[in-house]
Amino acid sequence: MKIYLVRHPQPLVASGICYGASDLACSAQALERAAFGLLEELPQRLPMISSTLSRCERLAQILCRLEPTFAYKTDQKLAEMHFGAWEMQPWAQIPSHELSQWTDAFASYRCGGSGESCAQFVQRVAKRWHQSAQAGEDQIWITHAGVIRAVQWLSGQPHALFAALTAEPARCSDLAALLRPLRAADWPSGEVAFAQVQTWDWPLAWPQQASGQALPK
Repeated sequence: MKIYLVRHPQPLVASGICYGASDLACSAQALERAAFGLLEELPQRLPMISSTLSRCERLAQILCRLEPTFAYKTDQKLAEMHFGAWEMQPWAQIPSHELSQWTDAFASYRCGGSGESCAQFVQRVAKRWHQSAQAGEDQIWITHAGVIRAVQWLSGQPHALFAALTAEPARCSDLAALLRPLRAADWPSGEVAFAQVQTWDWPLAWPQQASGQALPK
C-alpha cells in the first residue's frame, strides 16, 4: 500500500513557537495555493484522511471542493503531538532541564507535564497506519510533520514492534518499555516541507498484508 503524506500549509504563527495540538489557522490564500499545487501531485479517487486540526481539515475541504473524486474523513490519530504546557511557548523559553528530561527519557516523558509522551504519540500513529493497511487501499493523509516523522521512524523498525503497538489488547502493558528503541538521537530530523507530498510504501522488510485481512502478527 502507498500513503501519500501531506503536511498542512504554514500556519499563522511566529517562528520559534512550540505548537502541536494547538488549533492554528492558515491564511485562506495559503490554503488555496497549497490545494491547487497538490492537485498536480495527488492521484484522484483515493480516500483522504485528515487530522482533526483545522489547518489540515480546511485543506482537505478545499481539495474535495476542487476535485469531486476526493472525499475525506477526519481522525484524531493524525493530529500533531500534544506538547502540554509547552504549547504556544517560544522554544527558547522552555526550561532547559525540561528539554533534557525529554531527550533523556524520550519514549516516556510527557511533554510539558500534561502532554503526550512520544510512546503514546507513536502508538496512535501506528494504530492509524494499521487501520489504513487493513483497508487494503492506497490513501492520502493530510497531517503534520510529527506524524510524518513517526511514520518514517516506524517503517525502520521490526514488524514485530508495529504488530505489538497495534494489537488489541496491547501485548505490553508498559508502552515505554515496548518502545525502548525510540531515542531522541534516532528520531527523524530532516525538513518536512509544508504542503508537499511524500509517498510512503509499506516497508519491504515487513510481511505483506492481504486486502481486507488483519496484518500478520
